[in-house]
Amino acid sequence: MRKKRIGFLFVVVVCVLFGAGLVVADCGDGNCESDENFETCGVDCECLGQGCLEQNVRLKTSYGYVDSTNETDIDELISHGINALIIKNGIDNNVNYTSGDYEDDLPDNVRTFAWLAKEKNVMLFEAFNYYHTVATSTITDNYVVYADGTAGPIVTAFDLVYWEHLTDIAVALANLSINHPNEYRVDGMFLDLEIYGNERGSFSLDWGFEDSTFLVFIDAGGGYV
Repeated sequence: MRKKRIGFLFVVVVCVLFGAGLVVADCGDGNCESDENFETCGVDCECLGQGCLEQNVRLKTSYGYVDSTNETDIDELISHGINALIIKNGIDNNVNYTSGDYEDDLPDNVRTFAWLAKEKNVMLFEAFNYYHTVATSTITDNYVVYADGTAGPIVTAFDLVYWEHLTDIAVALANLSINHPNEYRVDGMFLDLEIYGNERGSFSLDWGFEDSTFLVFIDAGGGYV
């Protein structure tokens, strides 16, 4: 398993954060009074020589899409007290961004909004969908199988290949701020877990009966059900 030491706020958001509280911490260079670290932290903070103390921050959040949100919109939102943006801006869960064809292993729109977030000193959470149809997938062919033996159209929630793919996207988002701290800001990601259009609705105990998952279950039980 890949381990990353991340010296900035990186939160995986799996629910809408309107009005939610968030604990943030930033190690920086231990000098939170500097302009650079103040902007990174997003809040006034005390220091203990190793970075910012944890602070409770109240998120006032807007949720938008790349084709309907521009710099003027962001300025307007900030003027009304919005301090965090959740943006769906073109991360495609059916694209392997680690192929070497993408700068920073991310689509261009992400860098555009990460640059704006840095310039405007506003928190940014990059959003994208979990929902993934296997028939057109370039990532995995592991269909979900339900308890009644019916195969569904989307990837099983227990597919490690797909979760590794999503992890690669998360790591690339984190690294964008780590590798370019003076240029880009990404505070976290918003993984939209809604199963859009799935005939069985949301996740339930009926999921996970495909061979790959069931064999792991059998193996964990010592070969017995």
